[in-house]
Amino acid sequence: MEKQRVIDQLKRFIEKKAGSQNKASTMLKVGKSTISVMLQGDPDGKVSEEMWREIDAKTKPASGSQGWNIVETRAFLEMTTVMEDVQEDAGCTWIVGEAGSGKSTTARHYAEQNPNAHYVLCGDMVRSEFLGEVGRSIGRKLTSSSLRSCLMELVEHLQSEHLPLLIFDEADKLTDGVFNYFVQIYNHLEDRCGLVFLSTSSIEQRMQRGLRGNKRGYAEFNSRLGRKFFRAEPINSQDVYAVCRGNGISDEQVLASIIQDATAYDNDLRRVKKRVKAERN
Repeated sequence: MEKQRVIDQLKRFIEKKAGSQNKASTMLKVGKSTISVMLQGDPDGKVSEEMWREIDAKTKPASGSQGWNIVETRAFLEMTTVMEDVQEDAGCTWIVGEAGSGKSTTARHYAEQNPNAHYVLCGDMVRSEFLGEVGRSIGRKLTSSSLRSCLMELVEHLQSEHLPLLIFDEADKLTDGVFNYFVQIYNHLEDRCGLVFLSTSSIEQRMQRGLRGNKRGYAEFNSRLGRKFFRAEPINSQDVYAVCRGNGISDEQVLASIIQDATAYDNDLRRVKKRVKAERN
């Protein structure tokens, strides 16, 4: 591993995203002293290789990581514009895009490039884990013992930021218990913080089931979303071609082969990435 590269990544993360070593410590879930030692080059070899790899993974930018360049597909440009508008207007929207359309890459890249835009990768979490993950993303270590107090810590921190934006990726994976927090977060931060949710179209069926079953929180959340989802443009062959060209594939026969393969698999950009890397190797 090139430790100097990781040090440079860590410095950029602190300068562009965290703003301080203390905040970076919270966001990266690593001790302040460890960050300090790493920035000094770890002359005594106190930091384990595993920790170097972990920091490498956590600070690696979405664009250019592992020799992969982000290409501005139609979906990328569209989702970026939506996030810009939501951040500027402190709005609330849910972006729907199919698997492999570049949602996560676009969201991470946006958060890396824009001040006070915070990326949260969701999953099967309990409420305390969810609040802790939001806290980590904004660089706030939660100290309260009650869930309500933790929520208010997050709210107060976000209220102090200029044009904050929370980006919840794979938000459809959250349980109903955590889902209800979105309504509370919205209520406390309305007109003060933008909220963007991203997922596949499965959320549409889940929302309808929740509304039909009169499940707690669904009607309120649906109202705050404007009762509709924003559907991103699907990836097409032109996008696949641009991604290939932007990542070093210029041979027309190879391009045609990758595009043909992608077409058979709904133009999934993850599959395209694997094919491109295989061709380059």
